Amino acid sequence: CADLRLVQPPCFLRSAYEMLLGPPKESGSDAVLGAAPSASAASGGAGSSEPPTAVRARVEASLSTIPGLALAGPKELVQLAEPLCRQLLRLNNVPGLEDFARLRRGALTSLLVADGSRRAAARYLI
Repeated sequence: CADLRLVQPPCFLRSAYEMLLGPPKESGSDAVLGAAPSASAASGGAGSSEPPTAVRARVEASLSTIPGLALAGPKELVQLAEPLCRQLLRLNNVPGLEDFARLRRGALTSLLVADGSRRAAARYLI
């Protein structure tokens, strides 16, 4: 039944980061790593044409998989730790996502605990 989900969970940390940034751009302009858009766009704010159910599914899938992906220790973790922390802290509460604070806290904690991202995450969060 995984094929019936509105949004498939990411398999890579970079994909989870990009899911937090927002929906894929239709104009072909790719998001630049570290250049975070406004928090309202990432959480489906006024400028977003993404339906609220899709926003909720996208953010929930990303937040719930970041801890496992970070603790697996991918090589890109060192580069993604600071942008991920920045985006997680700027992310607004998503309407309808009851566990938002717990999921966000779990993702931030996993970045602080993981070997490859501990220094960058702590430096950004402090």
